[in-house]
Amino acid sequence: MEERRRFVRWQVNRQASVKLRDQDNPFDCKIKDIGLKGLRIYSPQELKKDSNLALSIALGYELSLNIEASVAWNKAVGADNICGLYFTRIRDIDKEKIYEFVRKNFPEQIEQQLWKGVV
Repeated sequence: MEERRRFVRWQVNRQASVKLRDQDNPFDCKIKDIGLKGLRIYSPQELKKDSNLALSIALGYELSLNIEASVAWNKAVGADNICGLYFTRIRDIDKEKIYEFVRKNFPEQIEQQLWKGVV
């Protein structure tokens, strides 16, 4: 399958807690991949395409983000909803946090990206 994404996303496959602006309680989901422009989640909660969201994301104690995103696509698979989100507002410091999280936990992916197309 041809990759259409212009910006790299790193495979993290981590449980996370997500809180939507209009809800009091966070819900658990799985973040499959994350990049500096967006992320893909498996969620028990349906997120409608083109919805604008304010998210607080916690990937354990290591990474906590407050971002705004829009749902680019969604697909129901069994009891889960797979959603592609693109960031509509993210601070530079949060982009740095994402990169450092991936560098610390998945250094092989950073190395692969550096050498992609060179060898």
